[in-house]
Amino acid sequence: MKIYTVSDSYLDHLRKVDGKVPSNDYKNDKPYVGVVLEVNGSKYLAPLTSEKPALEKLAANHPTIFKLHAVDDEADKLGAIRILYMIPIVDSEITELDIESISDQFYKTLLNKQILFIRKNSEAIQKKAKKLYGLVINKRGAFFRNSCDFLALEKAKEEYSKPEPVGASEDKLAALKAKFS
Repeated sequence: MKIYTVSDSYLDHLRKVDGKVPSNDYKNDKPYVGVVLEVNGSKYLAPLTSEKPALEKLAANHPTIFKLHAVDDEADKLGAIRILYMIPIVDSEITELDIESISDQFYKTLLNKQILFIRKNSEAIQKKAKKLYGLVINKRGAFFRNSCDFLALEKAKEEYSKPEPVGASEDKLAALKAKFS
């Protein structure tokens, strides 16, 4: 598994369907990052979050998150994968995060520790994501109220078309006019 970022335009598109989709608008330099999972035949990006007091309140077996800690030190808490906010992805709209290029050493170390733990636990993460997906689409428990609407987002993914570069519409229009003139 690797860590990825997502384009703003794709997140904006999905947020039109489901307001629970996170954005890239952070007050610091840390991008929206996540890991790619295979769920119900689709690729999903499940976002990472840093350690917060609210995570402590949730049990490790809570279906909406997957808690992270250093591989050999459970006391070294590293945040969580927020499975409840996973989104179906289009390959062209994600980019692998180049961890080595990050200048903030604390953040770089955190990401490296997270990815080590994630790779070691990839099967358990996949299993939990599939379980939550089933609970949400079947509206079981209260989890579907707080989670992204996976089925609506899958439909929005299929309808997504990458925004054209500035001037591309004018070029297409000129080509059509020339063709039919």
